[in-house]
Amino acid sequence: MSVETAIVAMITASGAVSALVGDRIYPNIIPEGEDLPAIAYHEIWGSSTGYTNSATTLFTTTRLQLTIMNEKGTTGYDDLLEIRDAIITLCRTTRNATYDGVVIDHIESTSMDQPNLEPATTIYGKIINLTIYTKE
Repeated sequence: MSVETAIVAMITASGAVSALVGDRIYPNIIPEGEDLPAIAYHEIWGSSTGYTNSATTLFTTTRLQLTIMNEKGTTGYDDLLEIRDAIITLCRTTRNATYDGVVIDHIESTSMDQPNLEPATTIYGKIINLTIYTKE
């Protein structure tokens, strides 16, 4: 029952996302030779109790990074954008939901392009940074 497993459960339970990615969601890296599109996730930091100006919020804050990869192909980039948009929509609509025993109050997300380091790159990437607020 970790935030990471809760996010994987949330993504795989989403018909919109799983229709595009299936169960190809991996910790840390996408294994070499796996089919694309796929998602890798890892925790940036976690277990920080948030504070307001006057008191603790009683939320635990965890940050995860999702890296979505897809082959260049004719629809590769469009499919990548569809996956990104489906995940961001899922995050924005998740309120007071329980996944894998973790109560997620809400999720904030930002997205950016993964830099292409060479012109011959045949894989597209998007990065989504998630800030997940869980209730204890």
